[in-house]
Amino acid sequence: MAIDWGALGFPSGSPAAAELEEEETEAGPEPEGDGGGLRLTRAQRDVAKTLLLETREELVRADGKASLLLAALGVALGTILAVLFTGGQRIDVIGDLWKAFWWLGFAFSALGTSFLCAAVYPRAAKGKAQGPPTYYGHIVSLADEAELVRALADTDADRRMLAHLMVISQIVHRKYTLIRWAMYAIGVSIFLCLLAVLAGGTHTVATG
Repeated sequence: MAIDWGALGFPSGSPAAAELEEEETEAGPEPEGDGGGLRLTRAQRDVAKTLLLETREELVRADGKASLLLAALGVALGTILAVLFTGGQRIDVIGDLWKAFWWLGFAFSALGTSFLCAAVYPRAAKGKAQGPPTYYGHIVSLADEAELVRALADTDADRRMLAHLMVISQIVHRKYTLIRWAMYAIGVSIFLCLLAVLAGGTHTVATG
């Protein structure tokens, strides 16, 4: 029995849904016994496929959020620096305490930017798989086609699907953790810089 992706709230024509439907078709009837490999019941397989589809879509959303925040932060920092230190107007922070707050705020801003860069940075496992290959990074580590054939003989669709579900879930969790840390750091940066400007800043207008 095929999964009704529309009833689950996912677009049936999306690439992720099409890939999972293809895997379901290729899996064929549920095997009898374990056959020396990992086997799921049909109900378990349907749940795992649904979770994999949701996790892949969440991965795309996490990358989009991190990229959008990184772009917005770059624009905001550039605008603030241009207003404060160039043109006909200038704001100077006086007093050692407020200067410390100001530069500490910039340090937190740099920290938040680093977290966002880490969230969007592409990662790939290196070296051969500890077991059957489950994604392209494992394939490129093989020497030739003969080694690939031997490696594929030890894997199956269920094992590959579960490995993808676990790895992508870990990636999504790490990305959202980095995004949260970045938002905390940026929030602290905004607070410290505003406090330094409001409490210890002097506004001057260039003449001549």
